[in-house]
Amino acid sequence: MERIRDELVRIFMSPQRARGWDCSMPAVFALRDFPEIRGDERLQPAAAVSPPKAMYFSSTRLMLKLLSSTASLPLVLSSSFTISTKPPTSEVDETGRIRFNGHDRIGAEMTEEIMKRLRLHERKSTPTVEAVRQHMVFKDVPRMRIAKLETLHGASHFRR
Repeated sequence: MERIRDELVRIFMSPQRARGWDCSMPAVFALRDFPEIRGDERLQPAAAVSPPKAMYFSSTRLMLKLLSSTASLPLVLSSSFTISTKPPTSEVDETGRIRFNGHDRIGAEMTEEIMKRLRLHERKSTPTVEAVRQHMVFKDVPRMRIAKLETLHGASHFRR
């Protein structure tokens, strides 16, 4: 697992991380140790209808490409796991729209398990898990009061 972790860190911290994703992630998705990110159907709710797995792959790739080359490992990991841990929460509501209810909480739980299996140090895993858990908060940042932003910024799991 340490070897897999080290290779993933090299890919994710590379300025060419999107290219590394293209070249390496199909092999990682096939690993039995990561059913969460390979989209194992056994994790899907029985009645779930989910967009094609390729959509998650391409969405994650786009996020990796858009991140700054100086982005921290927790930011890169959380950006990836926020998207790739959504499939188990997919469901169709009464209007026919696909929803991902609870994906922030469930994604954080899945990310925490992945971080444990990768044996990633707590200084990197804790902010990764918390960023996945809190990612829905970030959409409101432009409308937040200064005091709320300071509280969010001051949280130990969001410090560099």
